[in-house]
Amino acid sequence: MKEIEYDLNKPNTPSHKDEEIVFIAEGESKPSGDEAVEFSKKLLGFLEQEIKKFNSKNEKKLRLSQAREMYCLGTRLKEQDEEYTTNEWGLARVNLFLRIISGNIEELNLDISKKTSYNKLMDITHQLIPTLEDFQKAKNDSRDHELHYPYEDIEELYIEEKPIGFYIDY
Repeated sequence: MKEIEYDLNKPNTPSHKDEEIVFIAEGESKPSGDEAVEFSKKLLGFLEQEIKKFNSKNEKKLRLSQAREMYCLGTRLKEQDEEYTTNEWGLARVNLFLRIISGNIEELNLDISKKTSYNKLMDITHQLIPTLEDFQKAKNDSRDHELHYPYEDIEELYIEEKPIGFYIDY
């Protein structure tokens, strides 16, 4: 039988009576914050390259912030499947966005089910699903540019622009 590694964290406060047990499967490790920062930098560098390449070939110009927003949207719209990672969903969404902006929209997957509300249809871009071609390019880009990092929620990365809060004192 293989050994199971575990960590017992005992809080120093007397209000906690339970011990927290964290099980880590053999061969797996929880990614560190440094890895998330490095992946975020690498991802932003890749998106910046894609935008520069796109802008050099097309009349319409895009900004990195737009690609970053599309990436984040793609990760949030990820369906529960095992075929594509969260990162691949984000990259596929960027690929779809670039195809639409460039006018190369011969094939679009529009997911409008009977359960889709009228309010969601007002912003139809949320209903566009990346094509198999978008996903294949995302897989290739992820592999070729070593964009591998195990995450499930975009909040784990450092790529979103956070709204600036204002404090007014009078």
